[in-house]
Amino acid sequence: VFSPSAKHGGALEVQGRQKAIEEDVKIAGAWKKEDFAKPPRMMNVVITGGAGYIGSHMALLLLDQGNYNVTVIDNLSRSSISTIKRLQKHAEDEGITNKFHWVFAELEDQKRVTGILKKGATDLVLHFAGNAYVGESMKFPELYKQNITVTTERLVNAMVAAKVPYLVYSSSCATYGNVEKLPITEESPQKPISPYGQAKLDAERVIKKAVKQNPGAFSAVALRYFNVVGVDSKMRTGPILSHQAQHKYPRILDAILDVVEGKRDKIEIAGNKFPTRDGTAIRDYVHVSDLVAAHLAAFKSFEGSSFEAFNIGTGTGLTVSEILTVVEKVTGKTVEKVITDARPGDASELVSSADKLNKLTGWKARYGKVADMVTTQWEWRQKLKR
Repeated sequence: VFSPSAKHGGALEVQGRQKAIEEDVKIAGAWKKEDFAKPPRMMNVVITGGAGYIGSHMALLLLDQGNYNVTVIDNLSRSSISTIKRLQKHAEDEGITNKFHWVFAELEDQKRVTGILKKGATDLVLHFAGNAYVGESMKFPELYKQNITVTTERLVNAMVAAKVPYLVYSSSCATYGNVEKLPITEESPQKPISPYGQAKLDAERVIKKAVKQNPGAFSAVALRYFNVVGVDSKMRTGPILSHQAQHKYPRILDAILDVVEGKRDKIEIAGNKFPTRDGTAIRDYVHVSDLVAAHLAAFKSFEGSSFEAFNIGTGTGLTVSEILTVVEKVTGKTVEKVITDARPGDASELVSSADKLNKLTGWKARYGKVADMVTTQWEWRQKLKR
């Protein structure tokens, strides 16, 4: 439950960057324990995909709260054991090893997952697991249907069997496709143009059906993410790009930073003829710390047996060319680029309205400047080198 009266606080400390970037970062308030109301009792939470980029940030936030026992379920198919070790070390350093557990399991194994949920007397599941590359989904649509929709259905079945009442699902703005009217609200038509977006939408429908079939016993929230970037301000976790798909179908910020580090020769900008201010696609970038805070905020919407959907973004969009310029300013490096054809499945502009969650809970993204977000991700990469 989120406290809408909580004040912004804290600041990132960034050294060796331009003064302007440092000032931007100081504006961004770090989320603190007192920003969130305590649950009425200790809660047992399962995080699927908790060894991944977003899931590991969620685990840290819950452990920082002190009122959650956290169990991560992950098969490490696209994540790293090093992230689990970082979370374990954090628990050791804080003297809370009894509050963090990791289970290697496949979500497709419904019977085993049911057993895990029952054994932990699970109160809430945060479902992050799943592939998340639009380009890959265009080539392997059945893989995405299986990995996202079918897996979610089996997880939901396991939750119902184990009598777990609450689910927060990681959905996506890709469920909307090309939207005529901006910003995108939760009422905007959902017409996905990629198998990834379709799989996410179908998973939402699976969840809605389960809520309807289990009145009073099962509630769910779907959070439709826009483009997630950035890293924990204390550099305790971050993206580990170890799987080949993460290099073959990179997200734009990862690809640009790869060029900065010499891991790629140049950045390929997919399309410059979109109906936008400079011809390149526009996206709404939200910091991962703001995103996981939105999950805690969303807990407030669990009332009775219901399904709710919320957009998670900043409401401001940048073009691909603009994000490239930000990276050059943050890193002090020039990035070589080449224009290629637009990728099938890519929408021209995706900018959110997060007013619905804000009005209900008071949540609002604190990292309003993309320079802040890029700076944390660049610093994380420098840490991995050390």
